[in-house]
Amino acid sequence: MNGVQGARQIGRIRPERGRWETFTDWARAQGEIILRPLVGVLARWNVHPNTVTILGFLLQAGIGVVFGLGRLRLGGILLLAIAPVDALDGALARAVGRKSRFGAFLDSTLDRLSDAALILGLTAHFIREGDHTLVALLLIALVASLLVSYVRARAEAAHPHRSAADTPSRSTITQPEPPHRWHAVSAMSPHYALLARPLPAGPAPRAIV
Repeated sequence: MNGVQGARQIGRIRPERGRWETFTDWARAQGEIILRPLVGVLARWNVHPNTVTILGFLLQAGIGVVFGLGRLRLGGILLLAIAPVDALDGALARAVGRKSRFGAFLDSTLDRLSDAALILGLTAHFIREGDHTLVALLLIALVASLLVSYVRARAEAAHPHRSAADTPSRSTITQPEPPHRWHAVSAMSPHYALLARPLPAGPAPRAIV
């Protein structure tokens, strides 16, 4: 399918109603409505969905560096700015008919690497801050994030009889997309540090005579 045909197909797409199994599916459907004009432009330019996937990973890896430098609020703002990119590859793949097993594999793999880049950036910052509690929690989050792909692969291996139509396609993981998982962390981290700071000692109470 060439870019012009893909753009025409996008114009005929209408969101399905009443078929969402999870809140994430509903949110993705609403996001695709917003992204439709941009998807149409990318389809006309014949941009491959895998290119968008790789670009999203590079952007999030860069934000991981921003976190590592201690610019948590800036990193959170940048995550909000690039959040649509993370859903753009799947929307583009579905719109132009380029869904593939390799695309789903690439998307899932780079999602986990994006998680790792963001978590390690935050971890580097809080190691310098000496906040061992948050460092431990972030390392637990890193392990849990990397387990997602392993558990999914084991589940698919346990049910080899499932048809290709039942196999999750690109961007159909029902957990929140990577950028959204770290908005709250980056926004709350300065406030956490403020709350965790011990209160200054006040004047000693005066004896009542």
